[in-house]
Amino acid sequence: MKWEFDVGRFSKSQQKIADFAMKSEDRLLYFTEEEIAAHTGVSVATVSRFWRSIGYASFKELKRVMQESRQATPARKMQQLLDKLEQDDMMSGILAMNIANLEETARRLSRSEFEQAVEALCSARRIFAYGSGATAFLTDLLQFRLNRIGFDVRVMARSGHELYENLVHAGEEDIVVIFGFVRSSPEIQVILSQAKEAGYKTLLITDLLVSEMIEACSIVLQVDRGEIEGFHTNAAPLALVDGLAAAAAKRSGAAAMERLEQLHALRKRYVSMIPK
Repeated sequence: MKWEFDVGRFSKSQQKIADFAMKSEDRLLYFTEEEIAAHTGVSVATVSRFWRSIGYASFKELKRVMQESRQATPARKMQQLLDKLEQDDMMSGILAMNIANLEETARRLSRSEFEQAVEALCSARRIFAYGSGATAFLTDLLQFRLNRIGFDVRVMARSGHELYENLVHAGEEDIVVIFGFVRSSPEIQVILSQAKEAGYKTLLITDLLVSEMIEACSIVLQVDRGEIEGFHTNAAPLALVDGLAAAAAKRSGAAAMERLEQLHALRKRYVSMIPK
């Protein structure tokens, strides 16, 4: 990102913030104003005023602009990945990248929001799951994990008018789980707009730190999938789905175990007809 300001006209406090912002640009999206204030030794109010002095309405707007400026093409993302990996041991590099994403997710994920998400899933009449593109498989995984322990999970159409066929059935006692990465989409905007009318809850699973989706959703769980402009992995959101399913099974208690025993009995009964 190109910073367009004259440091010479700043006060000493503003110079500290400007210096920190330029030197920490790669990580600036992950900081809060309180953390920047602590690092620079100025007040939070001074940090908040600084963004307006360089032409942004708020820190949130600056983050949005930074995200948009970092969007890269698929070819560029792949090339950046290949440049980072050792050519003779790419698998180790990929594993290390996924481990790093999982560790960052462990730090970023709000445990209170996670518990709220589990409670919302367990108390919902029906669970609708929406995802598109390379992360659409997460909706199928969520459905598989939760259906087998007694939850009614319905995967929504990825795009087009078929989405309305799902939304018309979502009401006040339901929840829609949205896998929203990179940016919002017209389909997600429709889901969020309809939530205000129909009254269903929304659970957003995202790697974005700044997005209108975050403010619009009832519950937000944040994961790390790698650098914003880089190659994205799905180890963290996949682990989160498994975690939600395990926590839901624990909260459901005997009912979940009974459903799994029924599944096992059904398999045994028809094993000669449909071998494992």
